[in-house]
Amino acid sequence: AARRVRVRPAGRIAEAIEALKSHPGVADAVLDGADVRVTLKDGEASTALVARTLIARDIDVVHLAEERAGLEEIFLAVTRAQSSPPPGSGA
Repeated sequence: AARRVRVRPAGRIAEAIEALKSHPGVADAVLDGADVRVTLKDGEASTALVARTLIARDIDVVHLAEERAGLEEIFLAVTRAQSSPPPGSGA
């Protein structure tokens, strides 16, 4: 599952979103209230990538936290995995 991070830049929100979306380790970045919700691509992407990307553009970070999956997201992931046919079954 993709990791999500919430970040609150100290101003320059549009520029922060643009910078994050242009990074190859970021799948998406959208405004969510006062925060930017960042979806990281699977693999090497880390929460620190978000901070480094913004700091490189001289955008201060007020808050940064990795989002934890809620019960609904966990349930959906489990039920999707259980309903998928086994590999090589031809289904």
